[in-house]
Amino acid sequence: GHGHGHGHGHGHGHGHYNKGGRHRGDGKGDRGRDRGRGGRKHHQQHHQQHHQQHHQQQQHLTMEAVLGRVVLHCRDQHGSRFIQQKLENGTPDEKAALFREILPSAHSLMTDVFGNYVVQKLFEHGSRDMRKDLAELLRHNSLSLALQMYGCRVVQKCFEFVDLEILLELIGEFEGRVLECVQDQNGNHVIQKAIEVICSAAKRAQQSEARLFDQLKARAQGTAVVESKTPFNGDSGAGGSAGSAGEGGEVQDTQEAGVDKDPSDMSGRELAEFYYAKVDFIVDAFKGQVRYLAMHAYGCRVIQRILEHCSTAQKEPILMEIRTCMKDLICDQYGNYVTQHLLNYGRPDDRDNLILNVSNNLVNYARHKFASNVVEKCLQYGSKEQRDVLIDQLIGAGMSASGDQDEFSASQFQMLVQDPYGNYVIQSVIDVADSVQRSQILTELRRYSQQLKRVSYGKHIISRIEKLSGEKVDA
Repeated sequence: GHGHGHGHGHGHGHGHYNKGGRHRGDGKGDRGRDRGRGGRKHHQQHHQQHHQQHHQQQQHLTMEAVLGRVVLHCRDQHGSRFIQQKLENGTPDEKAALFREILPSAHSLMTDVFGNYVVQKLFEHGSRDMRKDLAELLRHNSLSLALQMYGCRVVQKCFEFVDLEILLELIGEFEGRVLECVQDQNGNHVIQKAIEVICSAAKRAQQSEARLFDQLKARAQGTAVVESKTPFNGDSGAGGSAGSAGEGGEVQDTQEAGVDKDPSDMSGRELAEFYYAKVDFIVDAFKGQVRYLAMHAYGCRVIQRILEHCSTAQKEPILMEIRTCMKDLICDQYGNYVTQHLLNYGRPDDRDNLILNVSNNLVNYARHKFASNVVEKCLQYGSKEQRDVLIDQLIGAGMSASGDQDEFSASQFQMLVQDPYGNYVIQSVIDVADSVQRSQILTELRRYSQQLKRVSYGKHIISRIEKLSGEKVDA
């Protein structure tokens, strides 16, 4: 089976939750896949037979057998797989022959369980003209395709591979329908992809401008610059013909080759702004809705993409709203992912604000199913000072001073070690602690190592610290 993932949610960011392999995420785990199939063994035998048949069938398929009936084969698992391989590895003539038959039916294949993969392959491996012809079929259909289980994959592929000017037109079709898509199990992926693709184009424009500015500066100083492959087609021979650099590295009158002639006379910076502006309508749809959407199974993903890819100005209002509902988000099954994103993609004061919130409620959060994720992220990504504040609170505070360890004066640390979520936080503490903090933890663990061994999480913690400190807990 050539990994063409039939029906495997191909290109579908499901399960980007729960990266730590722990059972707290959106609960759509891999549980019970084989239930009700008469056990695993039967399932495997069945799978092998299925594979042998499949192999014979695939060997029987040839271009001669397929031509004239291409669309029929696209709708069949084995035929679809054969055609996908041809589109990937076939000769240009073979591709063209297949395309001629596919195009008239491509629209209905986009929403077909096996056909959608053929159309995706054409976007990936087809010629520029083929992509254009297919993209034409998306015009005025993007929205309905985006909301359909298989169609949404085709739209995402189209966004990735089609020329930018066509892409911008297609994305325009979502104006006024953003929230409908964001809250849809298929549509949300399309909005995520739109943000990624357009903002990457903006970043490329910014980078190409920075490179060009370096070259102009070097030329002005009479230093030779090794010409990197720059996307500009300004002639670098004559003095200033590649555009004159003004204040602050703005470059005027520079031809940008990668864009089809409309914004072609923009500087890299203007071009970047031009692209970012194309997703304004998506960001605007979130204004006033951030609290609700951050706590939504699909909305939280799109907010994460905005924080990762959009411009500083676009992120500003979103970050402001996150700040007003930080406490709710930290403890929410979806919102917690949004607050974790502040550590990597927020402004410095967003990070400070999050860490302040966490340290003000640290022990409760450390024992909370979702907030404990956030505490761990703060330990991993906070500054050394921020980390120390959290670690001292977790291992220092509440240690019983008296030294008598009867059940009631058990330290807060001990309570966390034995908590189903707190123990993960303590494992993170052990991972990021410095040697002084580590020896403090060792001392504390030694006081009740016997009790610890009776708790399932205790064993993890003991092995973790022994591995990292090179010392035994039962010295």
